[in-house]
Amino acid sequence: MRIALAVLLCLSATTASADDYKCKEADPGTKLTATFGATVSLHDLSVWILGFTCKNVVCAPDVAKYATKLTVIAPKPMTPKQALQLFVDAVEATGLVVQQKPDTLVIKLGPN
Repeated sequence: MRIALAVLLCLSATTASADDYKCKEADPGTKLTATFGATVSLHDLSVWILGFTCKNVVCAPDVAKYATKLTVIAPKPMTPKQALQLFVDAVEATGLVVQQKPDTLVIKLGPN
């Protein structure tokens, strides 16, 4: 499912190789599932979203202070559009904001 290279700059304490962030854009009619443990890190959630959107994910430097673990429960298969909205909703539930650009998702502190 992963063939194109994407860039991920988000909360990683270790150096990642290009092979860690490969993607293949999913067709709009594809059904995706989200299976996470009890909690998921913003980094892991970002890797999941880039895997099928091929969008770059960039976190503002101050995001690391506020983004700890998220709980995401998604029992039904969803389209890529629905999965992207799930990502945005999950991130924004932490008080952060996701700015969507054509090829990039920017995660930054919200107004509060």
